[in-house]
Amino acid sequence: VRLKGRGRALSLGDEAARARLAAELSAAGLAPPTEGELSQKLQLPAPRLRELLKILVAEGKVVRVSEELCFDAGSLGALKERLVAHLREKKDITTQSFKELVGQSRKFVIPLSEYFDREKVTLRVGEKRVLRRG
Repeated sequence: VRLKGRGRALSLGDEAARARLAAELSAAGLAPPTEGELSQKLQLPAPRLRELLKILVAEGKVVRVSEELCFDAGSLGALKERLVAHLREKKDITTQSFKELVGQSRKFVIPLSEYFDREKVTLRVGEKRVLRRG
């Protein structure tokens, strides 16, 4: 339990690294680097990178989609809107159609599909996904 406004205090170095990390994920959009790639690119040790990612997730700026992939929350929100609009119009979506909607390779499309299933946006029915009711 903490008093409001009494969360973790970041050092200036950590704050700068957090800002660089957020900017990197925002610029990457729907094709973010993996944690390992981020660690190398930003020259941060993996444990420190994970800690900074946890902070960004807690702030709502980043969304962890899979073990290795974290997406910018704004990019993911825009994709969710496009996906829901597509499903309302066409009723279902295949992996190939979702790949075209996202504009990325299966490396990103499959984890995103599974993420939207977990978040109860879509429901997998055979080889297709439909908009979940409710």
